[in-house]
Amino acid sequence: MNNLISQLFQDNNFNLVNEDLSLYTNKKNTEYYITKFYTDHELKNFFDCDKTGQTIEQFNKLSNSSDFHNIRKNTSLILLVEVENLSACFDNLRNNVILVEEDGYYFRKLVVLYSKNSVLNLTYPLNNKTLNEHLDKDFEIFEQNMFFSEQYLVEMQLAIKLPFFILENSSNVYQTIENAYPESNEISIDRSIVELLNRDEDFFEALEKISSDGDETFMQLSKIISEVNENEN
Repeated sequence: MNNLISQLFQDNNFNLVNEDLSLYTNKKNTEYYITKFYTDHELKNFFDCDKTGQTIEQFNKLSNSSDFHNIRKNTSLILLVEVENLSACFDNLRNNVILVEEDGYYFRKLVVLYSKNSVLNLTYPLNNKTLNEHLDKDFEIFEQNMFFSEQYLVEMQLAIKLPFFILENSSNVYQTIENAYPESNEISIDRSIVELLNRDEDFFEALEKISSDGDETFMQLSKIISEVNENEN
């Protein structure tokens, strides 16, 4: 899994700049990503886990360095959580995932669940092109059963969770949230709102309920967006 994440970072022009913290950044040093592997037990005890404490300690120490003086401004912690079976653990860990991702201290947190089986066949070079091709190919099957393929579910999580990954336009019924609404709908969806939706429980549940009736699902997302905009104002 570590190699797969590294491939995606490299394809999006992010380099590993600190091995101890597994810290990646872009050429302008405007975005930072920390990758850490957690077990499901460590995820459930995230706030009291030694690994979390050590990561925060390393982060604080690095932020005092002149080379990383702006690390506090835009850093995300990507938790790669290995489980035995994705379909069995997805619901069981949902509340833990939401609790961790909604915590606003130190850095933004993004949780990706995976299993050993889900990454066995991910042997191709994982980049924007191949990931888009795979997501587009089987999305109709995913609409009917999100657990039809553990590999596909991991790929979908990466596409949704990694802010720098851009979904290409598709000839399929599959659309990005931004492309789902024309300007005439007077719905403004900026990246900060999209990222908030990715951490929102209602959006998490809506993703699970995606069906062939895409309009109904996007109406649900529209309602969430409107509520978020009202709260922001």
